[in-house]
Amino acid sequence: AEYARTLGLDLIISDHHHVGEVLPSAVAVINPKRNDCSYPEQTLCAAGIAYKIAAALLERRTPSQPEILADNFLDLVALGTVADLAPLRGENRAMVYTGLKQMNANPRPGVAALLRAAGCTGPVSARTIGFQLGPRLNAAGRLGSAMDAFRLLATQKREEAAHLALELHERNRERQALTQKISEQALKIALEEAGEKPVILLAEHVGFHSGVVGLAASRLSEEWGVPALVAQSKDGLITGSARSAEGFHIAEALLQCADLLLQHGGHAAAAGFTLEQENWARFVGRMRDIATERPKSPAQPLDIDASVRSSDLTSRLAEQLEYFEPYGYKNPAPLLLWREAEVSEKRAVGKNNAHLKLRMRADNGSQLDAIGFWLGDRLADLPVKVDLVFAFEKDEWQGRERQQLNLKDVRAAV
Repeated sequence: AEYARTLGLDLIISDHHHVGEVLPSAVAVINPKRNDCSYPEQTLCAAGIAYKIAAALLERRTPSQPEILADNFLDLVALGTVADLAPLRGENRAMVYTGLKQMNANPRPGVAALLRAAGCTGPVSARTIGFQLGPRLNAAGRLGSAMDAFRLLATQKREEAAHLALELHERNRERQALTQKISEQALKIALEEAGEKPVILLAEHVGFHSGVVGLAASRLSEEWGVPALVAQSKDGLITGSARSAEGFHIAEALLQCADLLLQHGGHAAAAGFTLEQENWARFVGRMRDIATERPKSPAQPLDIDASVRSSDLTSRLAEQLEYFEPYGYKNPAPLLLWREAEVSEKRAVGKNNAHLKLRMRADNGSQLDAIGFWLGDRLADLPVKVDLVFAFEKDEWQGRERQQLNLKDVRAAV
């Protein structure tokens, strides 16, 4: 920023991360998290802030410029907002709602091609973005150039869109395999130092790919319920990503290690950092101390919205619940309680049997599928009669649509 000023460049910086004590010397630093910013919505993601800047510039256009409406870009804002895990409340939710309507009514050639490559045939929802479109778009920058994702979203040529979409689909498969491999290595390294009951997981290795360390950290944090930091060591430097757990502000934790870091930044849930190799051991020790000292959050009770019977779990209910979309981070789908449900089949699925797959028998004899992510360890003690807490949703697989119970908790019926 200082160099740009010496050249006479008017530099404008936009950002949505945690704000440091010293702002860059730019013409403008646009960040709703600034202490002196009065804008009411502080949780806009980068795409949301870019949209605001674009809207302001379009308001100042001259009459000779072509008519471009800022709202025509809300489909892109929806992609960025959901994929970046911005809270789907307030203005974020309104923009995603409108963006999804645009995406379903008249998708860009690149979005339509990516949906085909991912095998998505039903309506596009926030869930579609989070689990299908977002990972494929992100795979471009993680294992290659993010410009490939840009070209896909910008192109008006269907042939080019189809080609780029297939490339990103294949790159996403490569990303999935690499993330799995690095996650397993990182966990082994972290547990060797932290023991079997870690308060925080930290791992660095020269063989880790910088493009997926954040995904590995996210997976470890989700599986173990503690903050996780995964980093690549290269040329005397260690560069990594951090993902947090409930009640632990990872960006503020890194700020307490600022004297050991060359760079750091982020927000409560995710952050990045760079330090010299020689400072790693001290950094690990201090982060472990910070994590140890944090107040232990009690287990969060589930906020159940309604108690249901099996006869309530119909396609009509699934359609009615769609009226409350979009669901997402900080705006979850309604949770339902089904007491004394009968389990007809049960098994663990996924890598290391991490997930729980159930078939439930309804009162009329029909079967309902249920999936409990990261609940595989409940299998052994699961009786025939159980109480379930779940989100009731549509699941689409290979062109077939059905209702599914997305389990959040399960216990023996009481």
